[in-house]
Amino acid sequence: MWVPPAQNPELARRYVKRISEGFADYWQRMHELDASIPRVLDVTDPDVLDALLDNGDPVDTAEFEKMVDKLVAAWSRDHRKRQARQKQRTASARPGTRCTCEDWNHDGEFGVVLGKEIVWANYGTYQQCIELASGLPRLV
Repeated sequence: MWVPPAQNPELARRYVKRISEGFADYWQRMHELDASIPRVLDVTDPDVLDALLDNGDPVDTAEFEKMVDKLVAAWSRDHRKRQARQKQRTASARPGTRCTCEDWNHDGEFGVVLGKEIVWANYGTYQQCIELASGLPRLV
C-alpha cells in the first residue's frame, strides 16, 4: 500500500478503507448535488423572466411602454415598406402576366421575373425559383 510500508498495517488499512468509502460517498453526493441544479431555466417564474429580459435591472412601466412603442413603430414602418414594395410590384405588372424563372447569364442561377420587371435576379436553382414564384401574386 505505502512505500515504504506503514509502521502499523492494521491502522493503515483502516485509513485506506475510510478514504476509499469516503471518496465514493463524496462522488455520490457531488453527483446528486450536480443533478439538483436546474439546467433549463423556468421562464414561468417571474423573477427568472425579469432576470432574462432585464439583466436583473428592474424596468418601470413608463420605460417599458416606451420600449414597446419603439418596437411597434419599427415594425409598422417596415410593414408599410413591405406593402409599398408589394403594391409597386403588382402595379408594374400588366394584367395577364405571370411570374417566370429565367437564367440570363447561363450560370445555373435562375431569377424571378414578373411581367417585364426582374423581381429577384439570380435567386437560386430552378426548383427554388419556381417555389418562390408560386407564392407571388399572379395578375389575371
